[in-house]
Amino acid sequence: MKETQLVKQILDYCKYRDLLFWRNQSGMIKTDQGHLMKFGSSGSPDIIGCYNGNFVGVECKVGNNKPTELQINFGQRIVENGGRYIVAYNLDEFIKKL
Repeated sequence: MKETQLVKQILDYCKYRDLLFWRNQSGMIKTDQGHLMKFGSSGSPDIIGCYNGNFVGVECKVGNNKPTELQINFGQRIVENGGRYIVAYNLDEFIKKL
């Protein structure tokens, strides 16, 4: 399974349960004019949402993949500001940690 597939599984589950979560796009694209355009924040989680009055960030990983230093730091900032940060390797883990 790829991480994009895990993101889709989690978002499908959230939609089925009517939970307020969505894909958080980040990255960079090259415009037709050759300019690089950055969007999103570096290290931000794959999925963000609100659950039981808390901001929640979900980083999706599969196999032996681990969160990067940027992702770990972003997750720590979420927690320091009263939110929740979940690293999920499968749908069951997301449900359990939610």
